[in-house]
Amino acid sequence: MKRTTTLAAMALAACVALLGLATPAHAATPVTIAVSADAYAIDNSGQITSNSEFLYDSAKGNSPDTAYQIAYRGNLDMTSLWRSYRLFKTVWGFGSGNTPARWAEKTFSGNWDISFTVDSDVVLSDPAFVECDALQSEVEAQNPDTELSSFIRCTSVSYDAGTGRYAAEFVLVNEDGSKVTGAQLDANQPQSLSLTTPARAFYVPQSAFVAGKTFTMTDPTVSGEMRMDAFFHAMMPLTFDATGNAVDLTMVQTYDAEFEFVSSTAGRALPESVLELLPPRATMQVDGSVVTPPAPAVTTVREGQGSWSFTGWVPEQAVVEAANLRFQGEWAYTVDPDAEFAVNYSFQDTAGGTLPAAVTALLPEPGSAVQGSEVTPEPIEARTVTVPDGFWQFAGWEPSVQVVDGADLEFVGPWTFTRSKVDPTDPTDPTDPIDPTDPGEPTDPGEPTDPGDPTDPTVPTEPGGPSEPTGPVTPTTPPTNGGADWAGTKLARTGSSGPAPFITLAAVSLLTGAMLLLRRRAR
Repeated sequence: MKRTTTLAAMALAACVALLGLATPAHAATPVTIAVSADAYAIDNSGQITSNSEFLYDSAKGNSPDTAYQIAYRGNLDMTSLWRSYRLFKTVWGFGSGNTPARWAEKTFSGNWDISFTVDSDVVLSDPAFVECDALQSEVEAQNPDTELSSFIRCTSVSYDAGTGRYAAEFVLVNEDGSKVTGAQLDANQPQSLSLTTPARAFYVPQSAFVAGKTFTMTDPTVSGEMRMDAFFHAMMPLTFDATGNAVDLTMVQTYDAEFEFVSSTAGRALPESVLELLPPRATMQVDGSVVTPPAPAVTTVREGQGSWSFTGWVPEQAVVEAANLRFQGEWAYTVDPDAEFAVNYSFQDTAGGTLPAAVTALLPEPGSAVQGSEVTPEPIEARTVTVPDGFWQFAGWEPSVQVVDGADLEFVGPWTFTRSKVDPTDPTDPTDPIDPTDPGEPTDPGEPTDPGDPTDPTVPTEPGGPSEPTGPVTPTTPPTNGGADWAGTKLARTGSSGPAPFITLAAVSLLTGAMLLLRRRAR
C-alpha cells in the first residue's frame, strides 16, 4: 500500500514536470466564471421583485433623495476559479522546499473589471455617489459572509450619462495597501462574489414611472485575473472573462393600505400615546394580493386611572381590487375598578346673569366617588333666598343622579329670580321710595291760593272767564244818554252760582300734586 502511494506521487510529480516543460512559463490559464446580473432596491423594501417587477410606490418623488433607489450587480460563480487555485497550490507543493508555511506567506495580485449599460431615459445618476468609497461599502454589504470583498478593492468607477455605460475596476489588495497572502485566500473562498454599483448612484424618478413599461440593463461583463507574485509557471495567471444576462424590469401599478385608530369607548378620545403606535401606510400592494394589517408594537397603553386595549382591525384582512384599502384599528378604554373621581358642583342663573353671594354661599364642597358607584348630589341648606327686590328659587340639581364611569362628575344647580310686584295704590318706584319725613316742595308765596274772581274772593270762578249762569239773566235799563255810562255797567245774574268753582279748585289741586310728584322723581 505504501509503495502504491509513493508511485502515485512520483507519477503526479512527473506529469507536473512534463507540463512545465511543454508549456511556456507564465502562460495564462483561462477559467470559466458564470455571471448572472440582477437589480435590487437599495433600501431592501422589495420594490424590485425576483420576478423582475418594478413596483409603483406612492411615497416616492422625483429628487435623488426621494426617488426609487436602484442598484445593479454582477454575481460571479467562483467555483472554477477556486478549483484552479487549489490545483495550482497542489502542483506548487511538489516543488523543493515548498511547505504549507511558505505557501501561507506567498502574496497574490489580481484585478476585476465590471461594466454594463443602463437605459438612461429611465435611470438617472447622482454623480456625488459615483465614487470608490460608496462602491466599496456597497460591495462589502452585498458580501457579508466573506472577507474577500474587503481585499478586492475599488480603484476607479465611472458613468457616462450620454451612453448609459457604467464601469468599475478592482484590484486584489488589503485596505492598508499590503499584499494579499495565500493564507487569506485559503480562508476566503466564497462560491459566489457580487460586484455592485455604488449605493444611491442610480435612481428612477417618479415622473418616469409608466405602468407596463419595461426598461433594460444590458451587457453586464466581468473580466480579470489572479496570480502569485514572483512566480512563473504554466498555470499562472488564472484569467476570466464573461458576459451575463440582460436585466429587464417591468413597471407594475400597485396600491396602498392605509390605517387609522379609533376609540370604541363613547365619550373618550384616543391619547397621543396610542396614536403614535399607528402603523405607517403600506405601499406597493399588488392587485389581487391579500393584505393583513400588522399588530401594533404595543397593545395596552396606560392613561389616567385606566388602560387602553387594542381590540383588533376592521376588517381583519382584505383583498386588493385595483384600489387602495383602509383599515380601522379599534381601542377600548377600561377604568381601574378602584379608581376614584371627583364630584363637583356649580350654580348658574337661568337668565345668564350673576348670582348674589347669598346664593353662591350655599354651594356644596367638592366630593369624590369610586368607579361604578351611583352618586346623588348633596342637598343645599335653603332652596329660596330673599333679596330686597325679589327672591331666588333653586330648581334642583341637573342631573339628579349619575354613575361614575371613568371621569369626574359635575352637577349643575340652576336658580331662577322673581322680582317683587309693585302695589297699584302706591305708584312710587320701589327702587326710589319717598322719605316720609320729607316736607316736599314749599308753596310759592307769590302764587294765589284762590284762583277765583279777584273782586269776590269768596266765590271762585273758572279761570279765564265768568261762571256759567244757572238761571235767566235780567239786563239793567241801558242809559239814555247815548250809552256813555254803558261801559261801566255789568249784567245782573240771577239764581245760584252752581258747581263750577269747586271743579276748578279740584283741577288745580290735581295739577299741583302731579307737579310735586314729578319734582320728587327728578331728584
